[in-house]
Amino acid sequence: MKKLISSFVLLLALSLVFVSCGRDEDGVSSDSNYIQVDNGSKLTVSNAAVMGFKASDASEENFYSISLVNASGTSSKTVSLAFYFPYNQSIDGTYTITSTSRRLDDWLTSYAEINGSSMQNYNDLTQGTCTIKRNSTDNFTVSFSFKTAAGKTVNGEYNGKATVQESN
Repeated sequence: MKKLISSFVLLLALSLVFVSCGRDEDGVSSDSNYIQVDNGSKLTVSNAAVMGFKASDASEENFYSISLVNASGTSSKTVSLAFYFPYNQSIDGTYTITSTSRRLDDWLTSYAEINGSSMQNYNDLTQGTCTIKRNSTDNFTVSFSFKTAAGKTVNGEYNGKATVQESN
């Protein structure tokens, strides 16, 4: 059931990112807002979205996802970071695929490339870490690095506003 809800959240996050407007320039350098794949060029993040399900009690974990998108015409590159953290705790922290309390989900965290009507998705992480800080209600600082089972290495940073949708 948790995987079904998690998959729904990621799909919803992606749809929000594609329909949201580009982020406003707020004095943050785009040099720190990028996705980099296999040590290639740094792709500027054009949209960011945060989706979250808050745990209702201590028997559950909070589940959130952050989607960062580089879009150009009919092509886009998207990083989706899916993670869990304990009930009644802040989102701020470092997440790894091996942690039990602040866990980066190794299956739902992914990198996707969309070109026109074709899509290639890379998930099933073999390594992964991300650090998240919530600066205000809709402003985040995120850094991440992960490697997929297919051998794709993905890293990047984001510091700025995001479309946020949270529910209990």
